[in-house]
Amino acid sequence: MISFNVTNPTILRLLLEHVIETMEAEDGIDHLLHSGCSPEFLDALRRRQARDLINVANTLRTMRFSISSKEVMNQLNHLDRKRRDAELQEYFIKHGATNALLKEYFKMSADEVRRLRNLLLPKGTAQVGRAPLPPVKVRDQIHSSWSVINKQHVHEAMRNRLFRLHQQFPSYTVVTLNDTIKEFDEPIASVPALGECPA
Repeated sequence: MISFNVTNPTILRLLLEHVIETMEAEDGIDHLLHSGCSPEFLDALRRRQARDLINVANTLRTMRFSISSKEVMNQLNHLDRKRRDAELQEYFIKHGATNALLKEYFKMSADEVRRLRNLLLPKGTAQVGRAPLPPVKVRDQIHSSWSVINKQHVHEAMRNRLFRLHQQFPSYTVVTLNDTIKEFDEPIASVPALGECPA
């Protein structure tokens, strides 16, 4: 928690007005009372006109103001994550991600995908479909690079690791690389129930 003195009259007036607005909110008075405001102080503020608050703010020498640095940092980090996610969405769209891939990695709706495609891609650009996998030699290189990325960035989201892979193989679309790293994935066979013979 950061606490410091405020001397700017405009900010002081806004703080006093905020106290009054808080009183109008549900459980606002209880919150202010528990924060240390006296009933007399709150009653005096509530009955004052705006010009009185302006006059008081201009004559106050100082007012103490506190900010939760932890909460501010959490919100700033949240904004940074949202910005990085938006940039990554745009990158995937520009580099051939299919609708299915975007829905899988970003939980985007069809309308969101369509809007971004119209915004980011030249008009008349057809959606890039799935191309054949690269030659075996290139696929081996992709798998090798993917293994290194997974070891070095094990805690990153799958989409971030796929982005790193595309940085190394930019001549292929994102979906082609995604298909390549999953080429050996097989659906798990259903396990027979106890006492049941496999077909």
